[in-house]
Amino acid sequence: MEAWHAAARPSPLIGGTTILRLLVARAGSNLLISLLSFNVGIEIGRLAVLCSFVLALALLFRGAMSGRMGIIVVSAVIAHIAWHWGRDLQPTDRALALLPPLENVLAEIGALLQPATPFDPETEELHTVILTADFRLPCAASTI
Repeated sequence: MEAWHAAARPSPLIGGTTILRLLVARAGSNLLISLLSFNVGIEIGRLAVLCSFVLALALLFRGAMSGRMGIIVVSAVIAHIAWHWGRDLQPTDRALALLPPLENVLAEIGALLQPATPFDPETEELHTVILTADFRLPCAASTI
C-alpha cells in the first residue's frame, strides 16, 4: 500500500495506526526520528484544523449569525453531523458479549435504589433539623 493511499483514508488517519505501521516498516535505524516527526505532523494538522474552525466561527459570529441565532445554527449543524456519525457505529463483539452482564448489573442497581415502601405523604413522618449559627437564630426563627 502506498503512503498516500493510507493518508487518503480518513478512519486510519484519525487513529494513526496504518500510517504508524508504514513509518515503522520504513524507519530502519531512525525509528525515534520517524516517530517524532510523525507525531509532530499529526499535532500540526490538528492545530491547523482547530485554527481554521476558530477562524470560521469568528467570521460566522461577526456577520448575520451573531448572538443567539449563530449559536443555535452551529449547534444544529454539530448535532446533525453527530447524528450521521453515530448512525454508522456498530458494537464490537466484546461490547455485545458484555451487554447481558451489564444489563443484569444495572437491573440490580435499579432494584437497590427502589424505596422499600412507596411514599405516602399522609402517613410519612418527617423530622427536619435546621442548624444555624447563634447570631442568626432570632432572625431565622421569626420567619419560620
